[in-house]
Amino acid sequence: MKFYSTLLLIFSLFGSALSSCTSPVTESVPYPPQKTGIVPIESDEYRLYQAVTETALDPASITRINNPRIALPNHIISHQTIDLNLDDDEYDEQLIVYKLREDPEDRIYLMVIDFDAIRSSFYLSWQGETSATNLRSFTVYTDDLIGNQLPEIVAFGLNQSGEQTLDSYGLIPSAPGYGIQYRNILSIQSDVSIEVSETQTLTGTKQVIANSRDLNSSNVLDMIQSKYAYDFQESRYILVDMVPISGSNIAEAQLAELYNSDVTTFTNYIRGPWYKITANQNEISPSLIRIIHFDPEQRNISFYRDTRTISFDWTGSTKSTYGGRLRVDIQNEVIPTISSVGWVTLRDLDTLEVSLSGTDKWTSLPQEWTGRYRRLNEAQRNEIIKENSYNTRLNVLNFSGLYSSPDGGELFFSYPSVTLRSADSIQRSGGYVVYDYRGNTILQIMILSENQTIESYESYQLQYEELETDTELIRRLLLQPIDLVSSGVVLDGDFIQRYEQRLEKNNNSSDPE
Repeated sequence: MKFYSTLLLIFSLFGSALSSCTSPVTESVPYPPQKTGIVPIESDEYRLYQAVTETALDPASITRINNPRIALPNHIISHQTIDLNLDDDEYDEQLIVYKLREDPEDRIYLMVIDFDAIRSSFYLSWQGETSATNLRSFTVYTDDLIGNQLPEIVAFGLNQSGEQTLDSYGLIPSAPGYGIQYRNILSIQSDVSIEVSETQTLTGTKQVIANSRDLNSSNVLDMIQSKYAYDFQESRYILVDMVPISGSNIAEAQLAELYNSDVTTFTNYIRGPWYKITANQNEISPSLIRIIHFDPEQRNISFYRDTRTISFDWTGSTKSTYGGRLRVDIQNEVIPTISSVGWVTLRDLDTLEVSLSGTDKWTSLPQEWTGRYRRLNEAQRNEIIKENSYNTRLNVLNFSGLYSSPDGGELFFSYPSVTLRSADSIQRSGGYVVYDYRGNTILQIMILSENQTIESYESYQLQYEELETDTELIRRLLLQPIDLVSSGVVLDGDFIQRYEQRLEKNNNSSDPE
């Protein structure tokens, strides 16, 4: 865990005489020097940004407005302005969240605009730099952290490394006329979490707790918990305790919570893709991998292998009061008579044990799907996408009805079912789907046996034509057998099967059936 030194604060004290006019004073206000570099220019994204803002003060005491009370130079981009009372006078101050237009570090800054009652003008009273860079995740609010009944500024955010950041600033007593001044009392970063404890200590202060990964441990769940407490002599937060937290203890606690959870919580946890563990557990090959994808929101479980995906409706789930075992009932989306019952057992936080049974040979083969699975992480997903990237989408072609071939063969479509009859009167039936794959229109047919189990698959490159004469409409299907591989479509021979449907025209419909 890295701890960074206190950030440099830029204090602006105004010694020169201020004009007595009522317009905002800007000419004598010092700003951070402009720096060279390239950052995104001011845009609508910046101006429209609104952070989630909390406050320990009365919400009625805070007002959000859209423009600063003083004119800002061009190299400062204001992203948020908040009216709030930071002291005990009758005038509100203004807190501004901003960035520098040319800041190589792209940091987020804060400034306080105070009101001078004698001169009846607003002026820049204080500026501070935070550790955060991401505006979308930036949150600033006030809270009495140290028990002095005064509002400290608290800013949470993310830096360029994706770490969480916390910067807090405490009021500095100042003489009348010098305006509100703040000092940095804590700046920390963490790659896991940072939180401010709502429980006050005996001194009336609040502790800050940061959890970070233990970089010296091989267990990715091992953490170091750091506690910070306010030191009145140092006038800042200091590190008071560092405690290692065993990842096994964390995992055991999370696993116990999941074991004790309801069906909804359990199914939400296993959502997403899981790959079957093979003999070589480090090898993730698209041509060999078996993936089960759980989608509780869409009530769907998909099985992936050899560039082929078959989806099942997730029709039911049953879980005992305690334990990591879930029963799932699934039904084939295309052929509802094909169903399976599965058992999913959570062995640890990233390992499932799956077993399936039922009438579907494709999913019930023990050597195919029964076994242990691990959660597919983002890096592995990217590798599979890189090696096996393709997009498919369902085709809207509708060619229902009877189609005949010159040699006497027949295809009868009634979505999602299809019946095939060869020239020698051998009849088969099953389901079909038409989709686009890498610039090809594909007709894929699932052949079912007499007991409604999947017998085989047939894939064809499909060309669909419509010809119209004065008396009839001719619909033609040209089918060429293919093999589907990760690189695309491979033709299986040169033979193209032709099927036609001829429809007589009448005056009542331009497309008679």
